[in-house]
Amino acid sequence: MTRLLLAVLVVFSLTGCERASELWMSSTEKVTLAFPLPDELKLAADRLLADGDAPSGGRNAQLVAGWQRQLELRALNCAPVVPVRWWHSVAAVRQQPYDSACILKQDAALIDWVGVRRVGQALQQPALVPLASLGARRPLTDVTALSELHAASAANVAVVQDTRSRFSSVNLTTGKLLHAISIPDAASTGAQLSPNGRLFALPVANRRGMQVFDVATGNLLWKTDRYNGVLAWLSTVDAAVVGQGDGRGGLALLDLQNGREYAYYDASRRMTWAVPAADAADQLWLVGSNSVTQVTHRRTSTGELDSNGLATWPLRRQATSLRPLLMQSGRRMLYVTNRDLAWIDLQSGDQGAYEFSLMNGRGYSKLDEDRLLVDTGGMNSTTQVLDVVAQTLAPVESNEGTDGLLLPMSTRTGFMRRGFDLSYVSDQVGPTGPALPAQRAIADAQLQQQLARLDARTAAEAAARAAVEAADKAATASGAPLTMRIPSGAPPSPMPLLSRVPAQAQVAIVGVYEGSNHRVPGGAPVRIFVPPSSIPLVLVLSSYESVQWLVQNSGRPISAVLLSGYSPSTVLGAGDAPVLRIGSAYAYQLNGANYAQLKQDVARYVPNRVDSFQGLYQGKEFSIPNR
Repeated sequence: MTRLLLAVLVVFSLTGCERASELWMSSTEKVTLAFPLPDELKLAADRLLADGDAPSGGRNAQLVAGWQRQLELRALNCAPVVPVRWWHSVAAVRQQPYDSACILKQDAALIDWVGVRRVGQALQQPALVPLASLGARRPLTDVTALSELHAASAANVAVVQDTRSRFSSVNLTTGKLLHAISIPDAASTGAQLSPNGRLFALPVANRRGMQVFDVATGNLLWKTDRYNGVLAWLSTVDAAVVGQGDGRGGLALLDLQNGREYAYYDASRRMTWAVPAADAADQLWLVGSNSVTQVTHRRTSTGELDSNGLATWPLRRQATSLRPLLMQSGRRMLYVTNRDLAWIDLQSGDQGAYEFSLMNGRGYSKLDEDRLLVDTGGMNSTTQVLDVVAQTLAPVESNEGTDGLLLPMSTRTGFMRRGFDLSYVSDQVGPTGPALPAQRAIADAQLQQQLARLDARTAAEAAARAAVEAADKAATASGAPLTMRIPSGAPPSPMPLLSRVPAQAQVAIVGVYEGSNHRVPGGAPVRIFVPPSSIPLVLVLSSYESVQWLVQNSGRPISAVLLSGYSPSTVLGAGDAPVLRIGSAYAYQLNGANYAQLKQDVARYVPNRVDSFQGLYQGKEFSIPNR
């Protein structure tokens, strides 16, 4: 009662209603008014609390209570020895010796607190533009000089980067610009667009932190130096897999509801890409240069986050560039390995590769679950459709490769063509020509390259011979002494294509019509046992049907593997030895025209004589004899 009367007397002694109202303020409110929040922080907090109940009804109350608690901590942590009393005015509080450095530190923590929650809030929103087919051709009329594209997996939104490292968000349904995004000090790699198309994360240059932007407005939502990039967004558990900054390295699981950081499954493993699993929204396939790992994520009954590994497959070929693609409803993963395209069956672990480098392949985009768009050829590109189920290649008759460079659309289907004057997006191609077995088309391309090299070398030798003969005739006519002469008879033999094969290397030929189990997809396996020896080996493998040649080497140096046959075959276990397709001849018998043709083809590549021949109609395994 005494306090109330005193308050009334004080109220009447004060001038103005504003001063009177300060008596009823909490100490936190007075400190907040005396030492105002930065404008950017206040605006961000207002937006967070205004939008807090959008995803779910109960979330707004939690955000408001959490924000109030943060303001209380700010007031308490930086307070002087004398506490703020109920009768203190805001002006009086401002005169107290509050630690200004502490206030700045607390404000930085509040900016981080608000930022991470705004990111989590945006991740739970629906797609910025609903996901839909791109159609035959959608011109991007508002953006020019494109160099890179990042497409959302569940929205018709993309963020494009031009040749001056400027970023813009684009509505893929209309092809129109949504907003320019100003990103100072941006890194050149590591960008991640959220599945709903609302968040764009990009590392700071030199991995000194990361920035997350609102795609719809272009505004910065959060900037932090604790992390150096987002590897994957996980909307089902309201989290993100992030790279740890501050020199810590490795990965962490970041809770976007409260900013808490959790240790990630096998965080020490170096992973470059994360591909969402096709059949489980809480699972990722993490891809490093030499392995692929399936990881599941969940929120426990106590609200904590957890991550666990389900399966790991070693990669026989190194993953080198571009985000891997899931095909066949998530069963098969395709990835770029140097200039080729490799694949792995994520259920069985079977692996293989398309050596598109032999066809000058340089662009890959997913058309649907079974088909991939591939650009091959030189300046006048040929666009082809790879059917990963039928294992065939079919050329696109409209030859869209001349429209510009083919760019993939990240984890969704579709592609972008970047032309000189106009770029467009699409998920459809024109009619295709006759389909051919992919491996046969690749082998034919390799053979054409090798024949072209041989023709060029033969032409050069013929020109040199003609020059010598001309000089010889001129010298004879003038009576000058001859300094060199080509002997009459047959022209000199062209130099072998494999000029580095040692002279003492043993050439061993193995031939079959087919493998012993010819119904195996991709060709029946035929094993080649190579006993230990110090003598280099040139292995010649020929067959009519497709064969999987499995070389089991006990340490002998293999200079080359020469592959020949009517149908395309594969070789595993040859190590670093070059594997070359030398023609279509095959021989499983020592006599006959087939064997003679095969020996002739071998002679074009190596000058060494043939040391051994083994052949069967149906072969299962062979052992190479030592000389």
